[in-house]
Amino acid sequence: MVNALNAFGMAIGWMDIVGVLFFELIMFYLMRRRRLAKEAADVSIEAPKENQRNSLPSLLSRKNLNESENVWIYWGYLLMLNVWVGITLLMIAGISTNPSL
Repeated sequence: MVNALNAFGMAIGWMDIVGVLFFELIMFYLMRRRRLAKEAADVSIEAPKENQRNSLPSLLSRKNLNESENVWIYWGYLLMLNVWVGITLLMIAGISTNPSL
């Protein structure tokens, strides 16, 4: 039997993992969209600068970071998210195997 505090901790842990996995899917989608946009830009004719809109935040704009730095930021963030999932799984394992509570 699991008491209410352990059940609450496990629910928070599992919801945390679901949220991280959802956010990782968003990150993969953004990386794929940027790659497809870059490939389309390589094929198409260069558009005038005044007609282009900047859909990225200023930190991730191409003026401040080049493409390889953006990729490293994405992959580094995904690595940190996976470490977060591992720590959360350890927390869930600790809650579920603790016989004293």
